[in-house]
Amino acid sequence: MSKPSVLGRTALALAVLMGLFFLSVEAQASPEIKKEYLAYNIIKLAKGQKALLVVKSRPVLHVIGDKLGTLDAYHVISGKARGDKQRRGDLKTPEGTYFFVESIDGKKLPGRYGVLAVVTDYPNPIDRQAKKTGSGIWLHGTDDPPRLKRPRDSKGCVVALNDDVLRIINYIEIGRTPVIVVEALVRGSLEEAAETGKEISKFLIVKGLLKAKEKNNLSIFRHSNGFVATVARGTKTDRYYIKKDKAGWSLIGKESQVVGGKSQSLLDVQGKPRDLNKK
Repeated sequence: MSKPSVLGRTALALAVLMGLFFLSVEAQASPEIKKEYLAYNIIKLAKGQKALLVVKSRPVLHVIGDKLGTLDAYHVISGKARGDKQRRGDLKTPEGTYFFVESIDGKKLPGRYGVLAVVTDYPNPIDRQAKKTGSGIWLHGTDDPPRLKRPRDSKGCVVALNDDVLRIINYIEIGRTPVIVVEALVRGSLEEAAETGKEISKFLIVKGLLKAKEKNNLSIFRHSNGFVATVARGTKTDRYYIKKDKAGWSLIGKESQVVGGKSQSLLDVQGKPRDLNKK
């Protein structure tokens, strides 16, 4: 039996290393998150609702169920620059709560986006009030799997392996499923989350934006220095962006999206269609 050539041994060694890498990726993506670390960002999750939680420092995308349990987890990478996105071209992945507005088949995109891309609604009303700029923040695959070794290697998007993106999309309901992006997990309080949820529910009811019988359809998420409350109403989702200051709660903006369809947030501040390829 002949010995393998130097080239053959090198290829075998690389294959083993790649296999070990992806095994380590899977191991990193598996831990359960304690509920108090979820309660800081997920104030309330409606029955049957799922949320995606991206922790940039890990770097892992967790799928969270309505009982605040981790249903699944995947290795991902984020923007090359650390911190929360502020302006177009800063190579940062925005932090906060966003919603998916469209999915795009990879066949319609350059190869670097992999098999699938899912578009988020960055910047949302709170971002625009803060004068944040940029657009085209997606969750997508890649035609270059080794880049997953580098935890910060995108222009601002969240990137996963193609096979993982095809699994993640099964958890996403366009217009309803949020993706919450944080640098690191913060320990919260289940009691404080419950109290904040009650305050926001009361505020929405007083404003005529929520009926008491709709409370089971209400989800509330932290976003920057405010919150996003969503109400599932049949085939559409209404979103309310709110803040609290010394004077109490105030409504910053609201959006409505048909589940599975595009939302008003696909328009920029001037009402013109965004260039989704710009970050």
